[in-house]
Amino acid sequence: MISDEDKIKMFEMRVKGCSLRTIGNEFNVSHEYVRRILKDACNKGALIKRECKGMVYPNIAKWLMENDVSVSELGKMSGESPIRLRHILSGKNINSFTIDEIRKILEVTGMTFKEAFRLDDSVLEDCKAGD
Repeated sequence: MISDEDKIKMFEMRVKGCSLRTIGNEFNVSHEYVRRILKDACNKGALIKRECKGMVYPNIAKWLMENDVSVSELGKMSGESPIRLRHILSGKNINSFTIDEIRKILEVTGMTFKEAFRLDDSVLEDCKAGD
């Protein structure tokens, strides 16, 4: 199994112009395995960015991007359903976090309630418009 440090070294080698085969030889893996590692990492970053784009909690989105964690991974880390988290974080079920879910998310992220659950300004504007 390739460690995260080795994956970073693979990226560095690739950026410096090394071929996939050269990188594979360095780590005793096939060039196709190197291609998959590099592609998966890029796809994961794009997935996280897409997931975070529509979130109503900007600080949770920022934490996910800074820590390279997808909503699915946050679900696993907190013991919550990734589908449920995705719906809540995107504002589809804005008032449906339970106290236990909030505690678990705060424990995983290390944020305070005020930090984590500050709403995006556009959501606040929508709430005011509905008054």
